[in-house]
Amino acid sequence: MNDQHITAIATIVQDVLLSLSAVLIGWYLWETRKMRQAAEEQVHESQKLVKASHDQLAVGQRQVDASLKQVEAARKQLHVSQEQVAISQAEAEAQISPALVLAISNEVAPNGTLLQRMLIRNVGSGPGLNLRKYEVDGNADLIWAGNSKPAWDLEGCFVPVRHSPADPAYPEDWRISRDAFTGDQRKVLHLVYQSLSGKDYASIVEFDVRGRPDKTRFVPRQVEKDAKMPCEAALHEAAHVIMFDAFGMKAGRVCCVAPDANFTGRGCFQLCELITDTAVGIPGTLAGEVASLVLGGIQLPDAALQTDHKYFCDLSPQQRGALSAPNFIETLGPLKTGCVKGWILEYRGVITRLATQIEAKGCLEGVDLQSAITDAWGCFPRPAAETMKSCAKRELQKLGMPA
Repeated sequence: MNDQHITAIATIVQDVLLSLSAVLIGWYLWETRKMRQAAEEQVHESQKLVKASHDQLAVGQRQVDASLKQVEAARKQLHVSQEQVAISQAEAEAQISPALVLAISNEVAPNGTLLQRMLIRNVGSGPGLNLRKYEVDGNADLIWAGNSKPAWDLEGCFVPVRHSPADPAYPEDWRISRDAFTGDQRKVLHLVYQSLSGKDYASIVEFDVRGRPDKTRFVPRQVEKDAKMPCEAALHEAAHVIMFDAFGMKAGRVCCVAPDANFTGRGCFQLCELITDTAVGIPGTLAGEVASLVLGGIQLPDAALQTDHKYFCDLSPQQRGALSAPNFIETLGPLKTGCVKGWILEYRGVITRLATQIEAKGCLEGVDLQSAITDAWGCFPRPAAETMKSCAKRELQKLGMPA
């Protein structure tokens, strides 16, 4: 084999290798192109999915916006309804609201002397209840809860509508002396009273130097809209404590939530002495349940009143032997809607103030509890325990229970 043959064979081998290289490169480029196309398709599909997600998000956002608009519309409607209710309540209150003024009477004494004395007159639309008067300095604040100082025979009386000073039956005690309202150091008269709905009102009467009424202002008591009412459990326990305190029995401990295993339920109270009088024990025990309903707005189930029910059975063993516990509790129903409910409403301000302290502290006992009770009563007149006891005895006797 000569050199020409070798050269020819080398050329052929070279061409074959170059052809294979070209084929491999072409195949690589083809596969690369397919991979690029697949990647582009994946990107395109991903873009479609992202767009679909965006579309779904946009739809969800529109639904949320629509829901928010509905909520806002409902809120505005509720606000309008509340305003309408407030207007209706104000209109209803205006139909029964009292307004007390002073009128000057021209009376002739037996010796012929002309007497000009001040008479209380109601020129409002409804009777005034629980009347109190305060002779104060001109810049003194109104006392919404308290007793007249000095003691006044008309404390807590009822003032009928348009009672005429010319009425010959006009009570002598309804006349007010003018002595404190004359001269440079004259006093201002505050008459505080309530409407049939329980709303508080005051008449502020200013006088001239001769002691004649010069200006009268009518002031309804404004209750803060954002004022927080204590929780029902605190109201429940506070009612027990205040009711027993009104009867002259001191509590040693009260808790809004039971602090240890010695008590069960949502709260507890302990008295410093044993209850021996059903005319005290039954109203004091019923006070919690009534306050939960009347002040807290909650009708408690029997399961939440087990401790209270145990008091009833311990207080009246005769009735416990004659009646089953449910019937025994049912027998006491008239007390809950009668005198006990009346006392709860009358002393609701005292109960609420103590309940606020119980809720804040969780538990009060000893000196701290007695101080809280004193603060709760404030200047509010404490009731006569014997009078309350007599009323309770009459109610129990009507129910055929020993008292």
